[in-house]
Amino acid sequence: METIEKIESYLEGKMTAEEKASFEQEMAQNAELREEVEVLNDVINGVKSEGQKDFMKMVHHWEKEIVAREVAEENKTGEAAKEDKVIPLNTPKKKGINWIIRIAAAACILVLIGVGYQQFFNYQSPGELYTESFSPFNASNARDDSNTNITRAITYYNNSDFGNAYPLLKEELGKNPDAANLNLYAGICALSVNDDGAATTYFQKVISLNNPNFTDAAEWYLAILPLKSGNAKLAKQRLHVIRNKTGHDYREIAKKLFRKLK
Repeated sequence: METIEKIESYLEGKMTAEEKASFEQEMAQNAELREEVEVLNDVINGVKSEGQKDFMKMVHHWEKEIVAREVAEENKTGEAAKEDKVIPLNTPKKKGINWIIRIAAAACILVLIGVGYQQFFNYQSPGELYTESFSPFNASNARDDSNTNITRAITYYNNSDFGNAYPLLKEELGKNPDAANLNLYAGICALSVNDDGAATTYFQKVISLNNPNFTDAAEWYLAILPLKSGNAKLAKQRLHVIRNKTGHDYREIAKKLFRKLK
């Protein structure tokens, strides 16, 4: 376990300069340690790339294929059997049986170790975090019975029919561009139909209007928007601002999301 912990500290950049230099010298003299570092790095990158569940499914699939091929090999002899020992599986580096076995073992060790390594197996991609964090602003009380267009737009919006709500809201904003609520709803609709550039413009407009009923929400949606395209760095910058604003409606949830992006 101590070796695994050392490797994790090395890969995560937690070592001091002296510890790193010492560990790299140890790796230079120990081929087995170098391989362990490479395997654990592949596990971590695999989880980060595919997500925990999908990565573990891939590992189990590889294991099953190994068993099937080994059973088939029992009926072979000579060069034919040797050639099949490097399995052309769809693995990140296509290293065959030994690599897959070590990957599976490393993954199991990380699970068994527990809390210190949960960050790898609880990892969520920026896109997954966006999906988890996105929830439409509640417009249930936002009706204007004197304006049929707005009423229809809000009805569509409240039914999560953003595709139909969006053009109606854009039409109304053409008449009243400073309506903070309509800009916010249009921004959320734009997010939902993947018109992210327009969503950014709508949310920035709400913020510029400084309407206390909608500004915090606009800042929140603007913060999580970059996660859709995998830009965690920009999302963190915007979340950092929110989590430091006392009284912000989204302060606590911004703190939690910020920690997940670390």
